[in-house]
Amino acid sequence: MTNASKCLLGLTLALFCNTIYAQQTVTKAAVFTNYPTTITVSENDIAVAFNSKVLHQITINFSNQLIFAGTVISIQNDYDNMQTILVKADNNPYTILQITRNTTTDKLVNYSGMIINNYASDGYNLQNKNGVYTLQKFETQKILEPCSQ
Repeated sequence: MTNASKCLLGLTLALFCNTIYAQQTVTKAAVFTNYPTTITVSENDIAVAFNSKVLHQITINFSNQLIFAGTVISIQNDYDNMQTILVKADNNPYTILQITRNTTTDKLVNYSGMIINNYASDGYNLQNKNGVYTLQKFETQKILEPCSQ
């Protein structure tokens, strides 16, 4: 076998192995398995988050079933009528709570958001249905696009 053939064989093998490695899927663990699929949330409990400042510790009692304690890592005021807050969980640094408060021209307030963890297979979506706020559990693979590095 010539040197060119050996080099070509090595290059082909390296590309083949790289392709196999890139095709591997990572199984993510469910973080919220011990919590219900739907949790009804008080609007007052959501609003409490917006009274805090960056790097302050806050605790949000979404219900007696789910209490989120963490550190405020960001507060964004992109528009006069929209404010977004990010809170990193104390018990898991990869779990982030994001809540956005949107105020209409009629001064009506609506909240939306998520509890998400990039290394988890589940999370929660904060929804307002007919004036009732709920945290609805979701599977991250159905919501998030996979990110390959």
